[in-house]
Amino acid sequence: MGDVLNVTHVRAWEFNESSPVRSIVFPYVLLSPPLYFLKWINSTGLSGFRVSAVKIVIATRLPFAFISLVGYSATERLARAFEVNQYISTLFYSSSYIAWTYLTRTFSNSVEAMLVAFILILIFTCLDCIEHRRKLTLIYEKERKGVHQSNNETKTYERQKGETKKNDAKLNRKDESGEFISEDDISQSAEDDELKNCKLKEQEERLVVLKTKLNVTTHKQHICQMLIGLVITAGFFNRPTFLAFSFMPIIFWFYFSQGFENKIKNILFTGLGALMSCVIIIALDTIYYNVHFFNTVKTSFDLLLTGQFSLNSFMISFELLASSLIITPWNFLKYNMNTANLAEHGLHPHYTHSLVNLPLLIGPLSIPFVVTGISALFVRHPHKNYGLLWLVSMSLFPVCLLSVFPHQEPRFLIPTLPMFLVMAAKYVSGITYGRNMILTVWALFNLAMVFIYGYLHQAALVPVLSNYQLSVSSSPDSYHHAIFYKTYPPPRSLLIIDPTKQNIRLDDLAGAPTNVLVETVRSAAALCRENKSKCQLSVFLPSTATALLTKHLSDYHVMVSSVCPHFSTEAPPRLMSWWENEISFNEFLLDLCLSIVKVQ
Repeated sequence: MGDVLNVTHVRAWEFNESSPVRSIVFPYVLLSPPLYFLKWINSTGLSGFRVSAVKIVIATRLPFAFISLVGYSATERLARAFEVNQYISTLFYSSSYIAWTYLTRTFSNSVEAMLVAFILILIFTCLDCIEHRRKLTLIYEKERKGVHQSNNETKTYERQKGETKKNDAKLNRKDESGEFISEDDISQSAEDDELKNCKLKEQEERLVVLKTKLNVTTHKQHICQMLIGLVITAGFFNRPTFLAFSFMPIIFWFYFSQGFENKIKNILFTGLGALMSCVIIIALDTIYYNVHFFNTVKTSFDLLLTGQFSLNSFMISFELLASSLIITPWNFLKYNMNTANLAEHGLHPHYTHSLVNLPLLIGPLSIPFVVTGISALFVRHPHKNYGLLWLVSMSLFPVCLLSVFPHQEPRFLIPTLPMFLVMAAKYVSGITYGRNMILTVWALFNLAMVFIYGYLHQAALVPVLSNYQLSVSSSPDSYHHAIFYKTYPPPRSLLIIDPTKQNIRLDDLAGAPTNVLVETVRSAAALCRENKSKCQLSVFLPSTATALLTKHLSDYHVMVSSVCPHFSTEAPPRLMSWWENEISFNEFLLDLCLSIVKVQ
């Protein structure tokens, strides 16, 4: 965002140039088009249009909102493949708060979820191509044998016909009874020959059409296989955990690709697509992150060209080039294999995904999900429930694998949402009594979660940044100091600050102790007091933490305003105090706000 708009920004740690763990390709592919469009409109000055924080957020979320529809299609294909009610499956997906909140945000997990959905669609498309090709081949072989037989009959007839003389055919030719053949009989014979030739021509034309369809289906299958390889590589470079979600679907694809030839083609064309995309992504990441890459390439070639060529000089040049390449999945794995690094983000018990995060994603459907899994594992006749076992394995394998890592967040399981919902729909569609109750509870659960995560959670941060950006731009001669406490890390790029200007400072204290907040604010206020120029100090924090700050600033002039609604899990509203009548309902509602404390 900062690169495109050319504004002051702070890189997330994942995009650290020294050892990046995220590929830059996906942010650029998905986010740069709307950002460049905003930049262009802003440069034209059309109808007084100005880029703001709210416009940037909307522009960057719109592509994700459209791409999230891929998940709907994947859910429908998954349900159709495993003979689950498609209407209920897609109803669950389209009403899920995950689809309305997480999948419309610019998370790498959202990209991962869409790539998993896309690979599911490609896998079922490939399997459809294989089945369609098999049927076309059978029809083609049958038609080809028919044409071959007709050709042989025609050749035999023509050979026999050529043995007779023309005069005999007209006057002297006799049939088996010794009677002369009339002109009408000869004419009828010619019509029969013409009819046979027409039928033969129709068969040959039908054979050509079948051959064309067969070639088109084969080419479609090859393209599909290459796209699967491309998506596997793209998903791996976006988040290496993609392999955990795509492993069982790929095994399913290989297993049901009938015939040794199809399996070999799967490997060859998928490998080709994966190799091509891998080279492209590594090249783009290296060019972006390693500014000295082209100098390294020049140095490597100089080593080969200036001196006598030898194996040693070649190996030195190769090692020099290889060491300059940026391979983000390798950096990701190295980072996450170190428990100390994960501890900075929080460590969780290994059962967190299974017992906490999964129920948080699908809520009341957790029970149907578990029932379907148990019935698939303990059914008496496995061959009758064979497809369901594949569905269960696609759902549980990534959960079990990701549970090995001690850092576990609900968003890590988002790519399995289609599988979870189809499994739940398998049970719900099979019952009559209690179905309406499950659907009602599901609807209420998602309405509540959409209200919390889509409307309340950190809701005031973007509007506050947008207003603050207007304040900064309207007073360019003042020095602005903003301190954020117990909020999401504020994106500096949303303030749209020219990199050449040094009149603003942002401090993000995250969830630091209160004494750290007070000391930081008092130090900043003292610095502003000493500074003769204009200085504006603003503190942004949840309303529940405001009183803890203001009581330590009695010797300063403090102005407090609020933007609502805003919900922060780091400083939640005083729900129990309101429940026990210790505070009024109006006071409780004020807790659902973000305070702006201006210190003068």
